[in-house]
Amino acid sequence: MSGTGIAHANVDFQSLLDSAIACAITEEALADMPVEPLYQSDQSTCQPGNPATQDALQWFGDDACTLPLKFTETRMKDYCADSVDKVKLGSAIDVDPAAWTLSPGNRLDVGAKRLDGVPQPYMQRRVYKTVATPRGECELEMRIYSKHPVVSNQNALIAFHGGSWTSRGFGYFGLELTVPHYVEQGFVVFAPFYRLLSDRESTPACNQATFDEIVADADSALDWVLANSNEYGATGLPVVFGQSAGGHLAASLSIDRAESVSAGVLMYPPTDFTDFLLRVQQGFYTNDEGLSILERVIGKPSNEATIDDPLVYQNSFPLRIQNDNILAAPMMIVQGMKDELVESRQSLRLCQALAAEPLIETNQEITAISELSTHRNCGDESSLHLVRDGNHALDVCLNDNLSSTCPAGGKDSRVRVAAIVDDAVQFASTSAGNSQPARSSGGGGLSWWSMLPFLIVRWRLLLPEHGR
Repeated sequence: MSGTGIAHANVDFQSLLDSAIACAITEEALADMPVEPLYQSDQSTCQPGNPATQDALQWFGDDACTLPLKFTETRMKDYCADSVDKVKLGSAIDVDPAAWTLSPGNRLDVGAKRLDGVPQPYMQRRVYKTVATPRGECELEMRIYSKHPVVSNQNALIAFHGGSWTSRGFGYFGLELTVPHYVEQGFVVFAPFYRLLSDRESTPACNQATFDEIVADADSALDWVLANSNEYGATGLPVVFGQSAGGHLAASLSIDRAESVSAGVLMYPPTDFTDFLLRVQQGFYTNDEGLSILERVIGKPSNEATIDDPLVYQNSFPLRIQNDNILAAPMMIVQGMKDELVESRQSLRLCQALAAEPLIETNQEITAISELSTHRNCGDESSLHLVRDGNHALDVCLNDNLSSTCPAGGKDSRVRVAAIVDDAVQFASTSAGNSQPARSSGGGGLSWWSMLPFLIVRWRLLLPEHGR
């Protein structure tokens, strides 16, 4: 689902992004990140070099200069242009499957966990799925992030972006903030784009998808990674990760493809359509944005929908785990208590189902927590991390001295969320290291990311001290 918590402003963000000044200011917010070297030959020796700052007629992936590589620079202005191109992003346009690059999006230092000193990953683009639709042929892109183009003995992680299942845009670039932390700890990250419910972004052929088709794209992405991860030096069953709507897709695979994944890391995920719908119909949930997303997903007004609808039940993961005795992959769930878009009760109900506990009822509210965060075991292998002051997109914080730009919840809360991000990486690493992952049993993008350049401008001009 998309993000809330930042006020709207009368700004033409596309014009702002297109301006050289905005890109230059955005560039000031880039973290200082080391880059693993590539190599170049001077006829007699093979020397390491930094492709971000050096040119070479031919780069190589090894220190003997025997593995030639293609490296293409991604300039900041091109990154800015692509970020507002509503058609190009994720649509496999101009994909060169042999080329590696360094994405400026991995260096935007606006996450709750900062990026200074974390190695910048290399990135390659591939096509993972081509599907005929009523509007033409839809090509879907997979972006692969690795600490170096030539690696071995890495784990695999599939990362799904948010965006209410209707957009990509800065929901995807929000995902890029987290990718380096996983790559640093030995993961190759596979980030697929999927079809969209609306015409807001992507090519016409990839628009107006059904919700089931979007879930099918997540299945296809998993199949592609299982078949191709060895090519990128990754072994074992992948971990699935997602933010918001992407968290839903990660949960879907953790439940319906549990035998093919090692674990799931779910960030503020919508996971319980039954409770969501009942809360709306009984007047407990009144967020207009969330209601609009729900009705777009189920394809009808909420007062005409029923919990017996197959789509509603299929995406009510706590009930399915409880009623159908599903063996799910281990999950780590992270949720903000102040999230008005995806209520924290959805994550609590999922945790209860994984622990084979009774589910909190629709008319019950979650008791407030007094600490900055609390950890709850969800059975033997899964856990729920609730952040008291966290809003939707709590792993983002442009400036922790300005509450409207820090969904993490302010300085102290941001520090706690950063620690939880570390915990999530460790959970993923431990789970991926298990050759036979344990199973738990039971009896979200961020639309406001389009405001990023404006907020950075405001941040730099009005608040010169970057709150860290």
